[in-house]
Amino acid sequence: MGRVHVQEFPFSVCLWYPGGSPKSSRVQHLLSVFFMHLLPAYFVDLLLFLTGQKTFMIKIQKRVNYGLEVLQYYTTKEWFFENDYYRSLRNLISKADDEIFYTNIEVIHWSSYIRNYMKGAREYCCKEDPATLPQARRLHKQLYYLDKAVQLTIYALIAYFIYYYIIRFFS
Repeated sequence: MGRVHVQEFPFSVCLWYPGGSPKSSRVQHLLSVFFMHLLPAYFVDLLLFLTGQKTFMIKIQKRVNYGLEVLQYYTTKEWFFENDYYRSLRNLISKADDEIFYTNIEVIHWSSYIRNYMKGAREYCCKEDPATLPQARRLHKQLYYLDKAVQLTIYALIAYFIYYYIIRFFS
């Protein structure tokens, strides 16, 4: 659901197309971090170093990885909270208060909620002007095609090396 709204309200400053998926094991996560975060960061920093510019990607990536590690305990477990008081609150307050404070979460339209959340995060947290949306959408589309081209190249290289070594092995 969030991916749709990220496309509608993309951020102006993005280094790569936003993506990702939940991982079912720590090994899978570490492999993903290595191939999708660390290798590209080292590659970009190598290019920046070779062109005489200041490197920054590895430093940013270390901060991101540290943040992910700190949150990992909370994001990889299923949490259950007793909320009997909140559930009974709806029966305890007046009809007027119920209209003001929206205690019935069953009527929340989650798609609209996340859409407004993304719009608010873009405008108020990141301080991005709504006038920059067309430019951000163009960048988002370019990053999408770049991401797909890199994926295709990587898959083609893997297929080539597998084919090359299989032919060499059986020849």
